[in-house]
Amino acid sequence: MGFAPFIDGTILLNPTSAPPTTTASTVATSAGFELADFPERDLLFGLTSTESYLDLNAQDLEFGFNETKRDRILRTYVRNSYYYHLNEIFSTLKNEYTDWERPTQNPLSVRDATLDVLSDGHTAAPLIRIGYLHTMSGGKTFFLHFQHHSGERDFPMVSIFILFSCSFIDISDYVPSVQNSLSLQTIY
Repeated sequence: MGFAPFIDGTILLNPTSAPPTTTASTVATSAGFELADFPERDLLFGLTSTESYLDLNAQDLEFGFNETKRDRILRTYVRNSYYYHLNEIFSTLKNEYTDWERPTQNPLSVRDATLDVLSDGHTAAPLIRIGYLHTMSGGKTFFLHFQHHSGERDFPMVSIFILFSCSFIDISDYVPSVQNSLSLQTIY
């Protein structure tokens, strides 16, 4: 049994390679043979509200950062992920992920908006694309959005511990026993 998602050139494209040319022979000869029985498998994928904590360093996560650093991060992301209309994509992301109800942006809100952009682009969009393609090919697809707030900030691994109860490790440092028993009831 394989592990997904993986960059195979057919479903998930390598963002560092040149733009693909789409032809019937491209799909037939690419390294996607692992997906031959993809529609026959049930697919469960899940996301937390923020998936991109590892894209920032500890100081940026703790204290946030200004709009200049946000712009540098977004420009790098756009340059590494897209081939055409880079300025338009950058401007759209900056506009759509800015909280316009606040006249001044504090470093923590800038950090949160940047994490949202990176989470949506790096993780949410490719997973939803996989789910869509799986469903369109006749497979059963299940989507899970796990939103849990136990404190100031949650990290993705804590969500995994809570959701699957991970009884093989001691999670008492991460979650209270009430949440642990709740996860057991959810799974079973």
